[in-house]
Amino acid sequence: MKKSNFVAMILGTIGGILFALGMCMALIPEWNAFNQGVVLGVIGAVVLLIMVLIWRKMENKSPVKLSGKMIGTVLLGIVGALTLGIGMCLTMVWSNMIIGIIVGIVGVILLLCLITIRNIGVADALVSMLTLQTTMLASFQDTSTIDANQMNGITGLAVCILMRVLS
Repeated sequence: MKKSNFVAMILGTIGGILFALGMCMALIPEWNAFNQGVVLGVIGAVVLLIMVLIWRKMENKSPVKLSGKMIGTVLLGIVGALTLGIGMCLTMVWSNMIIGIIVGIVGVILLLCLITIRNIGVADALVSMLTLQTTMLASFQDTSTIDANQMNGITGLAVCILMRVLS
């Protein structure tokens, strides 16, 4: 293992744990630690940012240059992920099936736009969306009336068919 990868792994693990623990502290009301959780989450995010900068320096890569295309791509990804998440919440948590599906499809379309902008593989994007759906269904399984296995099976089948057609 290269030294740069080892340093990135250690810093990524530390930053990820701090960030995740901060989110738990902020979002679990029983812990009564919202402010401390926000601080810890920000510290974790800073460690992760430092990890990226150190890794790029150790790999002799040029610093990231901010351009309009990069900022637009990041914003498109954020808006697409949030739109898809809101659609899934509408469907699973708030029982607004039709509106949730429409909002979710808009989110998927926004995320698929990233494929053409950043040359992300279609298979990677499809698997990421399947993983997101599986995670959301598992998280809200108690509050949802939707059969999670059936939904995951249908989406997984669609992903497999699309990957087979594209290959």
